Amino acid sequence: MSNPYSFPYPKELAVTGIVRAIILSIITCGIYGFIWQNRRFEIYNAWLGRYQFSFWKWLGIGIVTCGIYFIYTEYIVARSLNEVQRRNGFEVETNYPLLFVILSITGLSIVAHCIEQSEINSWYERYPAPEQYTAQQAPQE
Repeated sequence: MSNPYSFPYPKELAVTGIVRAIILSIITCGIYGFIWQNRRFEIYNAWLGRYQFSFWKWLGIGIVTCGIYFIYTEYIVARSLNEVQRRNGFEVETNYPLLFVILSITGLSIVAHCIEQSEINSWYERYPAPEQYTAQQAPQE
C-alpha cells in the first residue's frame, strides 16, 4: 500500500514555527533569515515540480539591484503560492501578489515571509501525518 499523503518536500523540514524563525533571525542578525529563505525556495520548487527559485541568484541579483529584485521575487513567490493552492484544491488567496509587493516596498518583507511560511505549514496540516493513517485509509494498489 502506498502512502496517500506523500509530500513533494519532507514535512519535518518544511513546517517551521514562525515565531521561532523570527527570533532566530533576530538573534543571528539576519543570518537565519537567509537560511529560512533558501528553505522556502526549495519547498516552492518541490511543490511546483520545477526549478523556479534559486537562492544564490536571488541574493546576487538582489544585491546588484539594491533590493528591487527582492520585491519582484516576492511578487513571483505570491503567484507561485497561488499556483500551488489552485493545483491542490486549496483556497486561493488572490491578494497575495499585491500584499507581498506592498509589504516589501514598505520594508516589512518579514511579514510576507511569515505569511508564506504560514501558507506552507497549512499545506502540510491539511493532511494527517503518514503515521496517523491506517491501512484501511490507504488506497488499494
